Formats: sequence, structure tokens, C-alpha cells
Amino acid sequence: MTPREEALKKNKLALLIMVVITIVSAILSIVSELILPNLAVVFLVVSLLGIILIFAGFYERKKIKRSYCPYCGLKYNYEEDVSWIVSNVTTTDKNQKANVHFECGCKNCGKTTEFYQSFTVAFIDNQGNIKENNIKELAKKYFK
Repeated sequence: MTPREEALKKNKLALLIMVVITIVSAILSIVSELILPNLAVVFLVVSLLGIILIFAGFYERKKIKRSYCPYCGLKYNYEEDVSWIVSNVTTTDKNQKANVHFECGCKNCGKTTEFYQSFTVAFIDNQGNIKENNIKELAKKYFK
């Protein structure tokens, strides 16, 4: 089993556990509402936290898929295996987005994977101030 397959398997198991806990907590919340209303609130909170963790798990799954070679399953070393370049910048009244072209070269199998990702590099906050994001940090964080 490749490192990618192992990471996806662990993620799938964690997601399954969270789904079961969330469903059981929701059912217990409904049932306990009749018997112990205070306990129902606890189960409801657990259910809501479970939903949040499920969404986080799906985000992590996407991160796993882009951080490992899809051909041999080796994890990319960001510093050595990933290169990127800003291919297009779009500016609106509210923000500025950069379309980044990523190229990931696997040192194990030699195959290359390419894809694009859009990042917000600048935006105007609620007070009208311009906030900027460092594109280098955004690209690095996208893989780590």
C-alpha cells in the first residue's frame, strides 16, 4: 500500500467514525429531549461539532490528494518537488485573485502532475482597508 493510499484510508476511517458519532448523537438528542432536556443539548452540540469535523475531513482528503503523487503515491516534498507560477491576475472592486499554475514532479516515478488553483491575494475589509495575502505563503500552505 502506498503512502497516499494509507493516508486516504485513515482519512476515510476518520470520516466514517465522525459520521456515525454525528448520527448517533443527533438521534440521542431527539430521544433524550423527552426524558432529559439538558442532556439533549449536549448531544446536539456533539452533533454540530461532528458536522464541522466532517467538513474538515473532506478538506483534508482534498489536501491528501494534491500532496501525494497520483501515480506512485509518494508524498511530495514541497521545497523540492513543487513549483508554481502566477498565470493570471483578476482584479475587481472588492478583491484581487491570482490563478496559480502548480507543477508537481515526483522524484520516485518521474511523472509530473499539473493543475491550477485560485488564491485571493488582496481584498477590501469591512472598514475599507486593503488587506494583502502573501502568495508564496498561500501556495506553501496549500500543500502543508
